[in-house]
Amino acid sequence: MIEKTWAPVIEQSHATLSRALQGDSYLLFHDDADGCSAAAILLSLASATNNENSFLDFASPETHSVELTDRILGLLTKAEPKTVVSLDLAFSTSVQRISQLLKQLNAHMLAYDHHVQSKNQRWPLNCTHINPLTYSLGNMPACVYSNVLYRHYVKRDDADWVAAVGVVADHRTRECASLIKKVGKRYPHLYPFKEATHTLATRSPLMTMANLVNAGYQHSDWPGARIAVEALKETLQSADPSALLEGRTEKTRLLHRFREEVSHELKHHLSSFDAEVKEYPDYHLAIYYMEPKLNITSQIANQLQDRKPGMIIAVVSPETKDTLKVSLRKERNLGLDLSNLAETTTATLEGGSGGGHPDAAGCVFLRKDFEVWKGRTLSYLKQMFS
Repeated sequence: MIEKTWAPVIEQSHATLSRALQGDSYLLFHDDADGCSAAAILLSLASATNNENSFLDFASPETHSVELTDRILGLLTKAEPKTVVSLDLAFSTSVQRISQLLKQLNAHMLAYDHHVQSKNQRWPLNCTHINPLTYSLGNMPACVYSNVLYRHYVKRDDADWVAAVGVVADHRTRECASLIKKVGKRYPHLYPFKEATHTLATRSPLMTMANLVNAGYQHSDWPGARIAVEALKETLQSADPSALLEGRTEKTRLLHRFREEVSHELKHHLSSFDAEVKEYPDYHLAIYYMEPKLNITSQIANQLQDRKPGMIIAVVSPETKDTLKVSLRKERNLGLDLSNLAETTTATLEGGSGGGHPDAAGCVFLRKDFEVWKGRTLSYLKQMFS
């Protein structure tokens, strides 16, 4: 059973999770489908173990951030939780702020983060930080972690399909093949294939559901992500995943409307890619600059990765009036670590940060430093491919 593999993680999580379920806790989550699925499952765990009111509230950072933003800092300071649970947030540039906050609140933290860790990152002593790479579990999404806890404490597997939505969205079908196959066996209308591959997953209703969940933050930022979590939780409690697919409730219908508008925006930008992309064949790099109305940079990068399989895709878009963000993607057999590229090329840049996963990463820097970042990226890739 998967719980045996995860036994050390369950053991490490137990004390802080138990503290969280006693009350006065706050749940933080990343706004994508992995983070939303993880949050929905953990909230359902609290309900199923008669700890419905253990969390004071739940929230995601704005603008697709994985850091401690000023808004989130304000929410936590006002709420004064005894325990903070964080799912799928890297906090690579804000660990010091986390440490100060926990000390100020006299609080503990349980943080699950499957991003590649910076060598300079030091988590505070009153934080139970769990990264699956430390346990040789591979790059397991946060939704899998929440589902392992759910299955362990609730003794049911009815949240498997929610975890599968996050897995497919996070491009982790191969690593979580047993989960996907199990969901397909129980719900053949959600995954009608015998094999579990990313290519097949993108053609399944699980990906349709993942796109609906992602449409929350893409369309309406953090309020939309909250709607996505609530929609997943109520669908899980209804015991019928089709309620999300068919938009049977007010919140699921909202996600369907969001997705329709996101799809229109995606088609617009994908149609202009070939004319506007800047390719550097010797460096296996393609840079595409876009100014979308909605937060679709990551999904554009995912789709362009399939369109340019031999290239590193860098989708650049404004984050604020002063900063740019870059979503980086590549296929797995292209031999370099994008998280290291993102971290290395933004090192020493004022306000710059970068990190993520080997095949999917991102970075942020000031607009004025774009040419510096591009030059560093080309130099990095020259060394890698020379």
